[in-house]
Amino acid sequence: TAYEITYGDWSSDVCSSDLYSRLLAGAMWPVAALLVFFSPHMLRLWLQDAALAEAVAPLVAPLALGAAMSGVLTLPNQLLMAAGKTAPLLKGYGGLFLVYVPVLAVLIGQYGSLGAGYAWLGLTTFCVLGLAPAVQAGVLSNKEIRRWLFGAVMFPLSTSLAVAWLGASLAPDSRTASDSELMLTAGTAVICTLAVVVLAIYRVPLPKVAR
Repeated sequence: TAYEITYGDWSSDVCSSDLYSRLLAGAMWPVAALLVFFSPHMLRLWLQDAALAEAVAPLVAPLALGAAMSGVLTLPNQLLMAAGKTAPLLKGYGGLFLVYVPVLAVLIGQYGSLGAGYAWLGLTTFCVLGLAPAVQAGVLSNKEIRRWLFGAVMFPLSTSLAVAWLGASLAPDSRTASDSELMLTAGTAVICTLAVVVLAIYRVPLPKVAR
């Protein structure tokens, strides 16, 4: 069913926010999944140093997923600002900042850059699964919040990770593969990622604009 968007109508603003959140998610999650599972291959091909690629690759996964989590929050946050509900948003992020900074300091002291990466992933995951639904409750119904969580987070994330994991399980070992094998693997991964992006966007209903 296509959305019907009418300018100046709040329900249409909600529908358009949901629509473009799903479009954004369809572009971001496959790329994040690609970086999670294929970063050793791509780093080895780029850096031409197997040891360095192996050392850097674990940091890519939390940073990529955290960036995607942060990205899917963009439109819900803008919807809250459009509704004039900035106070819950500022209070929520302010409280998280007070918690995040000491946690970040502890994790960096214990685990270095990897600790910082997972602190970022933990922060953004909590924002998506906890803070965003809580602050959106003032402007959206429970059904609309669940639709956003499923359409923009759960479904595209799980699909992207499943496809990327399947591809990585069939790929050669990045530590022993030749450059030609790495190039073939990276090219195949990119093509699969683009296919998932196209499929995800194709599945999103287009809006009908009414003036």
